[in-house]
Amino acid sequence: MYNAYSPTECKTLINVKQIDCDDLQLTLQDEAEDSSPLNLKEVREIAETNAINRALSYANNNVSNAAKLLGVTRPTLYALFSKYGISPP
Repeated sequence: MYNAYSPTECKTLINVKQIDCDDLQLTLQDEAEDSSPLNLKEVREIAETNAINRALSYANNNVSNAAKLLGVTRPTLYALFSKYGISPP
């Protein structure tokens, strides 16, 4: 895969190495952007799963405290566990 450089970074490389972007075969698109899903359902699932796991970690696996951190009720958090296949602590 190619590294992603902004036009400014590319110009800097050109000035330093005295070559152009065609020689480097660079893409201006972010690689992470290419691999990220565009489907909102998938994006939402990833974001919510990450938030739940972070809240649980921060709350030392205490579901009540994790729910408070997430701004949801404990029953809602259990429903999210079920929805996303997360095993409750």
